[in-house]
Amino acid sequence: MSIGPTTRAQATPPADEAAIRKALAATERPPRASAASAALTFGWRGMLKVKHVPEQLLDVTITPVMFVLLFTYLFGGAVAGSTSEYLDYILPGLLVMSVLFNTVYSGVSVNTDLTKGVVDRFRTLPIWRPAPLVVALLGDRVRYLVGGTVIIVLGYVLGFRAEAGLEGVVAALAFTIVIATILWRRDPMHHVFNPGHFHDLGKLMLAFVMLWAYFNFSQYLIIYSGNLIEEIPYYVSRTTHGWQYLALILVLFHFAAPFALLLSRDLKRNADRLVLVALAVLVVRWFDFFFLVSPDFAWPDGVNVHLLPAPQAGEEPHASQFFVHWLDLAAPVAIGGIWIWLFLTQLVQRPLLPVRDPNLAAALESAGGH
Repeated sequence: MSIGPTTRAQATPPADEAAIRKALAATERPPRASAASAALTFGWRGMLKVKHVPEQLLDVTITPVMFVLLFTYLFGGAVAGSTSEYLDYILPGLLVMSVLFNTVYSGVSVNTDLTKGVVDRFRTLPIWRPAPLVVALLGDRVRYLVGGTVIIVLGYVLGFRAEAGLEGVVAALAFTIVIATILWRRDPMHHVFNPGHFHDLGKLMLAFVMLWAYFNFSQYLIIYSGNLIEEIPYYVSRTTHGWQYLALILVLFHFAAPFALLLSRDLKRNADRLVLVALAVLVVRWFDFFFLVSPDFAWPDGVNVHLLPAPQAGEEPHASQFFVHWLDLAAPVAIGGIWIWLFLTQLVQRPLLPVRDPNLAAALESAGGH
């Protein structure tokens, strides 16, 4: 039996061998992804889900429009006498319904990842462990804002108006919580209010805190990107020369802190803690009001920038400096004190409960939700 000649393997050229050794050599491991990087990556994954399953956007775009139009024009005239009056009742209910519908997606998404083993794969990765769940919760917040904005904008188109703006709505809810807490400590309201009532008020305040942040940020983004000479000076002056610190206070204490605290169900059902959040919102409301209406003053004399002579060649332009006059503090205290005195005077002269209202018993039995 003959064996054919075998072909010997050719020797690896020195250049190729060096390249292989370099590729296989141990190198320093890349740094572990930070929490922000992991969250952004999972956020992009969530956006891709929306791309492939566009039905997720129906409950925040098409469904609110359909329900607002259907209930307003089908039942508005029969229930409230006119569609414009019915909007005051239907919009809050649809806001809550939109939140409930959108909450389903996070649970379904997490359950799908668990059943298909995706979460097990995530656990093997060197990432921040809470990233998948945190992004799911943030995705819910985005859907809440989109759905709420669609409902409010459509309501405004149909004729709904908040006379004091969203800032006034937030302040009114905070003031309601403060007064309700004071009355809750006294008879007979001590036997009427229950944690469910405070829970409902806390949920309303949370919703409007989010809407305040969304509308203010949207306005800032639109004006800043438009860069029109008639509009942009306001935001330019409000982000420099000390004003930026006041803007930071508003972001932290008019949105971030109340938003984080009001997510807690236990806090919303605890009147003693909820009233502290409401009082803080009322105080920060003054900062927001000052930020909106205060003229551009130059330091240190407090002279209106627009009344100063034009700068000469080579001189720096007049800049608005953060300037607080003692009247800025005294006026709200004086006017607010008079208003509170009148409010309390009227409050003690009127019945606190609508005793002849046929829906009173059902309202008093409110147990609150999530």
